[in-house]
This record gives sequence, C-alpha cells and structure tokens, in this order.
Amino acid sequence: GLLRRALAVWARPGATVRVSATPGTFTGGPAGPPQLLYAGDVDAARVVILYDGLRIARYAEPRDGTEGAALDFARVDGATGAEASALVLGRSDGNVRYLTAPWVKKAAGRDLTKPESAPTALTLADGVTSPLASPALRAGDCTSWTVLQLTDGSGTQLSSDLGELVPAHLTAGRPGSTGEATGAEGLRAWAPFACSLAAERA
Repeated sequence: GLLRRALAVWARPGATVRVSATPGTFTGGPAGPPQLLYAGDVDAARVVILYDGLRIARYAEPRDGTEGAALDFARVDGATGAEASALVLGRSDGNVRYLTAPWVKKAAGRDLTKPESAPTALTLADGVTSPLASPALRAGDCTSWTVLQLTDGSGTQLSSDLGELVPAHLTAGRPGSTGEATGAEGLRAWAPFACSLAAERA
C-alpha cells in the first residue's frame, strides 16, 4: 500500500524519485521508528507525512501511478509553537494545503500587503486546510502576498509558504523583543515588505 511504498522509498529512494531537503537536513533513512502524521489523497497526489524525531519526511506520488514520486525533508527538532503548527501537505494549481497540528483551532488566509483587510476563513477537515493561494508558486509582479493565519490556545500566528515543507513563521518587533505579527502594528510593519519575501523562496 501507500504507507509501505513511502517507507521503502525513504529507506532507499530510487533514481526516479526526486529528493529535496531544507538546508542542514540530511536525507538518509529514518533515525528512529517513524511516526505517521498523515496518509491520504491531496488534490492530484497521494501523500504520506512521517516524523522520525528529528525530521519531517513527505512522500508524494501522483494519484494515477508512482512515476514522478517525490521525497522532501525538513528538520524540525527544536520546533515549538508556531514553527510546529503547520506543514505543507501539497501544492497544486497555484494553491497550497497545510496539515495543522491538533492544537490549532482556526485557520485563515490573509493578504500581508493589505494590513487593514480581514482574514478569510479556511475550513479545517481532520487538520487539513482548504486550498490557500501560495506566493511560493507565483511568478510575475507581486500585487498581494497571502499568508496562513493560525489560532490556537496561546493566540494567533502568521506563517508564509516560501517553497519548503515548513512555512516560515513571521514575527514583528525589534531584535530581542519580537512578538507575533498578527496585531495591527505588526501587520502595518510587514505590509511594505511583504513582496520582499519573494527573495527568500526556496
């Protein structure tokens, strides 16, 4: 089945599997018994997300076969709070879907270039968000920058898809005294620089 294929590819990816990793992340086999975080269909792909105590591994294959399978890695040891609240489940048609942590209560999209605009609610089904426009996939002029807004028991955080497995957590404030960027002041501070995030895309 799907899970067995994902584990086999992680242990020994073949020449046809596209492997990628965030900087500083090794791509070898599991460091320990992997924990299954997700397995199922996401848009046009079948996806498995596993965690080995150090890294997140995402295996994806087309729904109509296994040609063009991909294996992506990201180190998440030390991730807490907002950094541990969402993972990119899949990207297609200019959109991204996230897998959110069990403690996330609400998800929304927000245009970082328009600090006065209200967030747009996303549905959460078993921790999976409805599609959100991904700035990581867009080319051409930057006229908006859609970010993910998550709410949990401790408050609200913003993250941006920059093309990696874990979205980038956005904060505001002076170095040494940064806080969440979701307040009116933080949103206004980010607005002029939202499109500069394009330079950080993987």
